[in-house]
Amino acid sequence: MRFRIELDFNHEMTFGELADLIEPYDLQASIVELVGPGGGNPLIELVGTYDNLVRYLQEYTGESSGDDLDFYVQQIK
Repeated sequence: MRFRIELDFNHEMTFGELADLIEPYDLQASIVELVGPGGGNPLIELVGTYDNLVRYLQEYTGESSGDDLDFYVQQIK
């Protein structure tokens, strides 16, 4: 089953750099809004398995557990 989450994309990172970052997690990325709600950064959607999304989010937040990670994990649909 495929799951998804929407995240603000760091405007200083290229989409190619993001693709390289998510490749080990077998995730796919697409742009939802070019100028998203998070300070004008693009809003992206990541799609993959639940476990791979959680593993990526652990790296994204720098936490193996905690409030920040819990916040993002709760947004996986």
